[in-house]
Amino acid sequence: MSGEPFGNLKYIGIEIEPCPQNPDEACLFVRFMDEDTGKLWEWMPAWKPVRELFEKSSNVEVLNFPKSEYTSDFAKVSKRVFDKITRNIQGAELIQGVMQEVDGNKIVIESEENSYLLPIGFDISSEKFLWDWLDREIEGLVVNEILVEMRTDTGLSYPPNISDVKRDKREIIKI
Repeated sequence: MSGEPFGNLKYIGIEIEPCPQNPDEACLFVRFMDEDTGKLWEWMPAWKPVRELFEKSSNVEVLNFPKSEYTSDFAKVSKRVFDKITRNIQGAELIQGVMQEVDGNKIVIESEENSYLLPIGFDISSEKFLWDWLDREIEGLVVNEILVEMRTDTGLSYPPNISDVKRDKREIIKI
């Protein structure tokens, strides 16, 4: 990167450290060094741009090189995040069922035990994409009664950066 006002920046790394405003909480710091002046720049990114960066960069890689090592790495990271959330967030659960209906910003999922009408907690870039999921068996990550991610056992996922690793249905963990 070069140009005003940042000069010639070189990426240094990413660290998790105590927040300056509240040392009992953790913050993410992305660090750059201005090679011209030696000045260290720190950035504490907001989560929405971080999520957007991950999602869009993984989509670019899938479009350009669908079988690259980077595409595989994005899938592995997504699976680790998905699994970590289901283990560690109170109010998170994995549900399984057949997607029956898209009703505005809600999805109806039917299982043998339950019927779910869940608000969608992710951006829908293509409503047609969701309609293609109708009558499919899906696994969904629900956090605080909002569907935040879903995938099929054939590798489809939405949002599209979730791992395509097939999961044995017996692995579903209820929290």
